[in-house]
Amino acid sequence: MWIQIEPGERALRFAGRDLLGDVLAASAGGAPVALATLMRKRGKDLTAAGKLFVETGGKGGGTLGDTALDARARAAAAEALRRGTARTVALDEETELLIEPVIAKPRLVIVGGGHVGLAIAKLATQLEYEVAVVDDRPEFASRERFGGVNEVVNMDMVKALETMPIGWNTFIVIATRGHKLDAHCLRAAGSATRGWTRTGSARSTRRSASTSAGARPRRSRSR
Repeated sequence: MWIQIEPGERALRFAGRDLLGDVLAASAGGAPVALATLMRKRGKDLTAAGKLFVETGGKGGGTLGDTALDARARAAAAEALRRGTARTVALDEETELLIEPVIAKPRLVIVGGGHVGLAIAKLATQLEYEVAVVDDRPEFASRERFGGVNEVVNMDMVKALETMPIGWNTFIVIATRGHKLDAHCLRAAGSATRGWTRTGSARSTRRSASTSAGARPRRSRSR
């Protein structure tokens, strides 16, 4: 077993670019990045012999000193970004790649603190989502009720959706106390680039679609 320790100012600098900001942004919910480090055995030691980084879409920088090796590392980094887990890739008996994706936890915003929202919050917490619950009723938006979530917001639900940051890995569950309020919240959360899924009766699904201008349905489910 080896434990790799590197000074941050050296480990996160590639071709004159300081990646610390990129890494911090990725961990806070920004675009994910992956770091690939070429590790070589030197006697009993394992040392870093080169680095590169890969952004979403395949862009990046740095080099491991060989074009073919760079291509292999980029492919492994892209796969690590898709899977969301770190991995090692053995190249030969003396050399391996350490691939480290930096991806924020998915964030779930639950709009409505009733019994449906409470059940979803418990499940999402178990699945290690970052969970925020929004409700305009103090008794349904309290730490006593939602003690295990990351954030509880007691304010107008439509205004909350209009003002809170929605990142690429943010998911929204709308489970308010009425269909009309559901539709208002859906309109506030939706845009031309976001899809949505409606779970419910065919009639209520059509009602939501007809009253939510600007939100584009991806598919509908009936129960």
